Amino acid sequence: MWWSLFDVKGERTVFHDGRSRPGGIDGSVMDKNGYLWNARWGTGELDCIAPAG
Repeated sequence: MWWSLFDVKGERTVFHDGRSRPGGIDGSVMDKNGYLWNARWGTGELDCIAPAG
């Protein structure tokens, strides 16, 4: 997953690299505390990723 600030000119930073885990990064939502919840396609798993990545 990548993130970027709208005022940054084309630069991106890796927020979370989940490629080493089974399944693919699918639907995501961020909660009010800044944690990203992500469903992993094909595995039936749900990841919770801290704001620091």
